[in-house]
Amino acid sequence: MQRTRRGQKQFARKVHPLLVVRGVPGTHDLALLADVIAGLKSGSGAKVPQFDKARDDRLPEVLSLPAAQVILCEGWCWGAVPEPESRLLAATNELERNFDPDCVWRQFVNQQLASYQSVFMADGFIFFQVPSFEAVFRWRWQQEVELAGSQTGGQRVMSEDEVREFISYYERLTRWMLEEMPGRADVIVHLNEHHRIQTT
Repeated sequence: MQRTRRGQKQFARKVHPLLVVRGVPGTHDLALLADVIAGLKSGSGAKVPQFDKARDDRLPEVLSLPAAQVILCEGWCWGAVPEPESRLLAATNELERNFDPDCVWRQFVNQQLASYQSVFMADGFIFFQVPSFEAVFRWRWQQEVELAGSQTGGQRVMSEDEVREFISYYERLTRWMLEEMPGRADVIVHLNEHHRIQTT
């Protein structure tokens, strides 16, 4: 559950400017996510906010969901575990070198990820393994093109260069997940360069 854009800006001012960009651990409303999952499990149902990537904010409409026997949780960092502290010292990309030279942002994100572990508890874990980080960029750019052509596409649709900068926020954790997660996942689904399940 992503914070509202206003809440994200306030949060970034208090902790670190890089946290104004959504998506990394620490930028989610973890308490709300835990409440939603608990409500679905308990039989009482839950009210779930909707997020519009084109606006980079929550929509005013809220979905009311009934209780569920099966809950599928999906997210780019779902199930990730904190990276060893020693690995945080070397910058992964230009974003970290230029805007987090003292390692404050990446240490904060890594520490926040530890608090996600109780929410990540599940009966099974499926890991969709991408072929490369470059493929992540291509697929994310495709999403942005589709957003621009949709009815909800708006002012916050990104350019190709902005998408490349945007995914650099997730590069460190994505590369760590590609290295570490295959050894823990119950099922590994390999995706090919065309974003399709690899069958051979």
